[in-house]
Amino acid sequence: FNTHRWIYRTCCYLITQETAKKLYSFMNKNTYMADDWKFIIKNTSIKNIYYSYFFSHPIDLKNSHIEKEREYLNK
Repeated sequence: FNTHRWIYRTCCYLITQETAKKLYSFMNKNTYMADDWKFIIKNTSIKNIYYSYFFSHPIDLKNSHIEKEREYLNK
């Protein structure tokens, strides 16, 4: 199952060194929205990105700097 379409929030990525090199090369040649995995998969030889629930996200986001930035940008 390709689960990249469900990756919407900040996540931790575990990737191989080969995939890291492909991403690095792609990022240096292209401009695109961060974490646009559909675009990355469509335009690279990286074909499989999977989401797995290894860590839980906190329910209370009042101390989240990322959430504060999202709120600021949505004003």
